[in-house]
Order: sequence, then structure tokens, then C-alpha cells
Amino acid sequence: MAKQTNTPETGGAEIFGKAKRVARTRTLRKIGVATLSTGVAGVAVLLLISMFAGGNKGFMVKVDDDSSGSLSLRTSPSGSTEEQGVTILNAEPATNMECVTAKEVMSYMNTLYEVENLSGANNLISVETGMQQALVYTFYLANADKAAAQAFSYYVSLDSYFSPTNGAVEPYSYLRVLIFENVASSGEHNHAWYGALNSSGAGTIEDPTDLRECISSVRNEQPYDYTTPRTPIYKDGDMAYCEPFKDDSRLVEVHNRSIAPGESVRFTIVTYFEGEDPDSRKQSPKGSSLALSVHFGSEITE
Repeated sequence: MAKQTNTPETGGAEIFGKAKRVARTRTLRKIGVATLSTGVAGVAVLLLISMFAGGNKGFMVKVDDDSSGSLSLRTSPSGSTEEQGVTILNAEPATNMECVTAKEVMSYMNTLYEVENLSGANNLISVETGMQQALVYTFYLANADKAAAQAFSYYVSLDSYFSPTNGAVEPYSYLRVLIFENVASSGEHNHAWYGALNSSGAGTIEDPTDLRECISSVRNEQPYDYTTPRTPIYKDGDMAYCEPFKDDSRLVEVHNRSIAPGESVRFTIVTYFEGEDPDSRKQSPKGSSLALSVHFGSEITE
């Protein structure tokens, strides 16, 4: 399955443009404002309330009502009788998190490739600190129709964020979302990286107008010069830069997907705070928590 690419050259100009405007005009989220008025303890309570509102335990996968009824969620490729028609999966939230590097995340993901029928939460936990470094959740989207393919789209939403160490203001500069999307029976592990566009206005070493964030970029001097073109220090195959977040709440939006009759697609959603990003080196969101949700529906004609 081809990797999603939201760039002007590949037809994603609208998404790319919206994200670019967001990068330049970003404002504080309500959760950040709440920090100033209620303090850390108050925001922690607000976070818990927002996590559990609407049935979201902190990480939720949902097939929305606009689907044709053929789409369902499963915790294994074949599924069980009880799982047929499941439209919501809930998991524990990402809590007590600390930064980790993309290299460490991918090294961990490589160990999961050989796990047969991978499913559920397989979070990356630091051996040294016991803190959570990455939320890793695997599930299967199935097409119950045995005669016709099912088109679908999906988006990933950031529902809540809290950090006791950096004011819970904006996690976007160091937040990364990594999505594995593959036909369950294929044995493949294709994936795409997503992150916010660089808000400083500095381009990449290859293109001064390219605001895509590096998967990992290093602070070269102290204090860091944010006008200096960014240089990636990690490459995942031929990928060195993140696809841009769509906006501050709907981080990822993907269209034009299809599942063959009776087939299922394996998704693994990974989210973490990039430890080599210059911003995160200065404002490490240690002890932070976040709530995400993934929504699937029938394909929307654009």
C-alpha cells in the first residue's frame, strides 16, 4: 500500500496549505489557558474529564455512523464471532510520558514485526525510568462485505494534552504520529510519519521554503538559532521529514483508501514526543499525558 503523501507535488496542496497557515498563526489551546487559571492539579482533573467524555478512555478507535455498515473493528485479523460489528475500541491513555528519539522508536517497532497477529497496546516503556515513551496500538479494520470493496477515509484527532513541566501550552513542535497501514495478509510494514510544520519559518537544508519538520533534527549550538536551516539526523529509508499535521486538533486526515471484499487492514498507531527535536530539548514534556482518537468512515468525495 502506498504511503500517504500530503505535499503540493502529490496533490495534497490544500492540506499542506492549511497546515502551513496553522504553523504561522498557531494560538494557545484551551487546555493551555486552563493551566494559567486552574494550576497543574486543576488541569489534570480537566484532562481526565475530557478523556472519559463521550466514551473515550484516552485512546479510542471508532467507525463513524456515516459508514455503510460494512466496516468493523477487530483485535485480530480473522476476528471472533463476538467481534463482528464492533464499532468502538478503547485503550488506556498515554500517560507519564517522556521524550524518545525516532531511532529508538523504530528499533522497538522492528522487534514487533515478527509478532504473529499483533494486536492491542504494546507501548514502549523506558527500562531505566519506567516512564512511557510511545503509545503503540494495533487494530484491524475489516470489510464484512464478501462481494464488494469498501472505500473509506480516516482521521486522527488530538483530544487532550497535559504536561506538568512545560505549561501544557503546545505539544505540536515535538509531537510525532507514526501510522502503519497494511493489508493484514500482506506481511508488509509500510508507514508514514506526521508532525507539525516548523513554526520558526526556517526551511530545510535542501529547500529554504520547505517547512516540513524533520523526523529528528539536532540542536547544533546553544542557544539554538531557529533561523538556521534544519538538518535531519535520522532517515527511515528514504524518509527524513514528516508529512504535515492538518491542523491543531485533526492531526492526520487520509482519503482514497479501499479494502478488498472480506479483507482487513492492519493499523498500528504510534505517538510520542521526539527527543532530538530542538524544541523538545528545551521544553521536555516529561510526565505528560495525551488523549487521541481515530475515526473511520465511508470515503468522502472531494
